Amino acid sequence: MLRILLLKELVIFKNYIVTFFKLLKIFEGHSERVNTVKFSPDGTKIISSSNDNTAILWDLTSGKAIHTFKAHSGWVNDAQFSADGNMIVTTSHDKTIQLWNANSGQNLKIFEGHLDRAKRAQCSPDGNTIVSIAWDQTIRIWNIQSGEEMLKIDLSSAWVNDVQFSPDGQYIVASFNDKIIRIYDAKSGESTLTLKGHNSSVMKAGYSPNGVYIISCSKDKTIRLWDPKSGKAIQIFEGHSGTINMQTLVSSSWDNTIRFWNVESGQETQTLEEHSGITGVDMSPYSDMIVSASYAKYTAILKALNQELHFFWKSKYYKSLLLSMFLKIKSFKKGFYSGDMSLKGISMDMLQMKAVTAGQHKTKLT
Repeated sequence: MLRILLLKELVIFKNYIVTFFKLLKIFEGHSERVNTVKFSPDGTKIISSSNDNTAILWDLTSGKAIHTFKAHSGWVNDAQFSADGNMIVTTSHDKTIQLWNANSGQNLKIFEGHLDRAKRAQCSPDGNTIVSIAWDQTIRIWNIQSGEEMLKIDLSSAWVNDVQFSPDGQYIVASFNDKIIRIYDAKSGESTLTLKGHNSSVMKAGYSPNGVYIISCSKDKTIRLWDPKSGKAIQIFEGHSGTINMQTLVSSSWDNTIRFWNVESGQETQTLEEHSGITGVDMSPYSDMIVSASYAKYTAILKALNQELHFFWKSKYYKSLLLSMFLKIKSFKKGFYSGDMSLKGISMDMLQMKAVTAGQHKTKLT
């Protein structure tokens, strides 16, 4: 299942903020669980990967599949756009990385060399190379034009979970099961810095778009903000009650929630309990929509509203229990809140309000 949310804060009381979310669309097409989902750089398309051995490119407006990529002979573990949006790179249980033309759907190249299932891959910002990881415990960098392997980093001492380029393409950041984040020179493969502080496996780590921060998430149920120059942790975000998969400062978790965080304060600002079995989340380039993926087999979009409250009760989008409105009321009063933060879900077809628990945590209200 993929869902997209539009975000909009409406101030309706002096001391409270209410944020509304609207489900726009459900995308159906995959026959097995959806593993990852990403917006295109221009925000008009979505690419999803699935255990049905395919990746699907979707049109955001119509909700229709533009291309279905079927060349893999195993589960597709990841699918990502190149920086210019013209290419898509996929990884699979068949041990290959494949490159596709996002416009025509043509298979451009197959990269072979990994000795086990290919887990993640990303195009460099300049579109000349691809970095990949696999269950063979290696990081490899490939030349896009020739298809040749340019660099291999052996990781016999640790299990790698994710890898990403820095915005300038000079470094790659990798997250490991040994609780450490390692930064490597993208040309030499030399390890230049290690980030230590997580208490369990680091599931994902990536640079902020401006390269100033590294953001990581871990099975220790925290998100951490790092200085990539000093290697020191700047901020720790706590709140999830399950393992976290995150993108920038929107995070998803196996506790079936999506959460929003304030970078400066480390405070959780919003929690959504939208669907179960969340496997990934991504924010649109304009930061106005969120798409989430899950163990279910279809895709959906949610978006925030800029209408009066009465619009929600008559909205054509609310026809089933899946299509509902979510809101959280946050007090502006200063101090600390410790206990259960709750999220209210209003089912439009049943006209009932249900309170659900977001989990125990301590939050500083500013």
